[in-house]
Amino acid sequence: MKKNKVNEYLRYASMFFNTIKTLTDVIKKRGEDPDQLLSQFISPDKKTASEIVDVLIRNDLGCCQVVVDYRLTLADIISIGKYDQISHNVANEVLPSQKSSKTEIELRLIHFHCDVSSKEAIEELNRLGLRPATLPELLFFGAKFPDKQRRLKIIALGSRVVDKSSCGMLHGDGSTRRLSFYAYFNQWRSGYRFLAVLEPKSAKTEE
Repeated sequence: MKKNKVNEYLRYASMFFNTIKTLTDVIKKRGEDPDQLLSQFISPDKKTASEIVDVLIRNDLGCCQVVVDYRLTLADIISIGKYDQISHNVANEVLPSQKSSKTEIELRLIHFHCDVSSKEAIEELNRLGLRPATLPELLFFGAKFPDKQRRLKIIALGSRVVDKSSCGMLHGDGSTRRLSFYAYFNQWRSGYRFLAVLEPKSAKTEE
């Protein structure tokens, strides 16, 4: 076995040990039996394993609330975000109308921890009860949380622009915030995050 593979297994073993230790301490503090509860975690059946992974994916970076003004043009929304670099001029593009109000939405940053296609990502988001964020929602997210994209690559699969062949992505570094557009039908590497929307049954709106 290659040395780097052995190191990888040792790293995961260490992570697993620390996780079990932390969970054991928390369970004991709550007066419960660690053996009984952790047996489901250590040797899960396929259904339990799937439920655990769903929880991990849903809570990868938590959730946040963002107010989106769907009445504004893309040019106005882009200017609000104050992005340093923009790869394509999409300011004059007209997107399909979603809403005609200012609405507070709940957003989640989803990390799949593996390579996925756009189709696979959307199917998994739908399975989790989410929908892919649109370009305006991505831009308002970037405006409210400008530092997120300095360390993460954030994709919005809910809108197609640039001849309907591309989707928006926020990324950057310590000094630059970028708005770029990449081929929609892409195979995304495991490092990407996908911005998704969880719409409540009744949203807060301002006419």
